[in-house]
Amino acid sequence: RRTLKAMAADGSAPGAAEREWLEEVFVGAGFLHGDQGFGAAEAFLDGLIAKPIKVVKADGGRGTLIDPHGIANQILDCRQLVARAYKQRLATARAESAAHLRRRLERSLGGGDAAPGSAPGKASGGGS
Repeated sequence: RRTLKAMAADGSAPGAAEREWLEEVFVGAGFLHGDQGFGAAEAFLDGLIAKPIKVVKADGGRGTLIDPHGIANQILDCRQLVARAYKQRLATARAESAAHLRRRLERSLGGGDAAPGSAPGKASGGGS
């Protein structure tokens, strides 16, 4: 879907022809709506790579070359960007989670309020 959006944003005639062709492929394969299940993306890419290069005639009679391999490459580039973004979010979430857990643990042990070297949960000074 990101690739379709990028093609729509391109606005050029070749971009529009590629977008229309890819939308037909997506619709034909049933890939625009709902859960696709495990392995569906790989199956779709395999099918896309198996398709031959095609020339699509526009209204003006001018042909546009549709390269399924190039489109599959664009999809894989998009997937790589998404994976990098998720990896970065995961690293940030891991650090935030660790800091949050550390603060909770310190609070539960009475850390932060006690003087250095004193026992957790016991006030310093005064004896029996």
